[in-house]
Amino acid sequence: LGPGHVVVMDEAGMADTDRLSRLVETTSEHRAKLVLAGDAAQLGPIGAGGLFPQLSEHVPTAELCEVHRANHEWERRAWEKIRNGQPGPALAAYGANDRLQVSDTRAEAAQAMVDAWEKARGNLASGRAIMITDASNAERDQINAMAQERRAASGELGSDRVQLPGKPYGLAAGDEVIFSAPFPVPGAHRLEPGITGTVSDVNTTSNRVLIQTDERESREVEVDPSKFSDLNLSYAVHVYKAQGITADSAEVLIGGWQTDRE
Repeated sequence: LGPGHVVVMDEAGMADTDRLSRLVETTSEHRAKLVLAGDAAQLGPIGAGGLFPQLSEHVPTAELCEVHRANHEWERRAWEKIRNGQPGPALAAYGANDRLQVSDTRAEAAQAMVDAWEKARGNLASGRAIMITDASNAERDQINAMAQERRAASGELGSDRVQLPGKPYGLAAGDEVIFSAPFPVPGAHRLEPGITGTVSDVNTTSNRVLIQTDERESREVEVDPSKFSDLNLSYAVHVYKAQGITADSAEVLIGGWQTDRE
């Protein structure tokens, strides 16, 4: 790093205080410019946090106020209401536009979400439909298993499956997956957490899968799930993994003890 360098940190509101403070100190020591892009009203850090909103009060700041990701004007206003701590009008808008479904139990709500996801996916000529949960990884895995069975029943997946240790599902050709930890690739740069891809082939004899990644420059990588356990189906993801994703349709399961404004 030097005086001519600019360091940009995306989703800076999710950085814990220790990580963010060390980045501030390092860039300051080398007289580099640090740009933090984030939103304190969205998901906060997993560890101890609070530094990002404090910094924004003491440094030059530019605020983006116009929502571009939502196609409908009413939804843009609803997003703004939620961000400002006014969930009542926002939920009323979702209800008025048939976008809010209420179930008696969380299990019934999860089933309804998979139904809506399957319908949305069928109506998309191209693009991405995703499901989001704010609860446990176990719930996420169960929703992924239900979604996978829907695709299998529609003939969209191969018949052979390679099992994933500790998961209620295996992987078949055609499945959509996500890496949740760095994956080393011999002779090339590693796959970073959050990279998604599609299973192109499975080998039940060697217990390996081939995955075509969704990177800017796509590549095919071979994974042995018995040695790399941080591979999951990506039909449903946890909200922390979903922040920043652009999708044409998003079904969100809320109402549990972990649901909050962010």
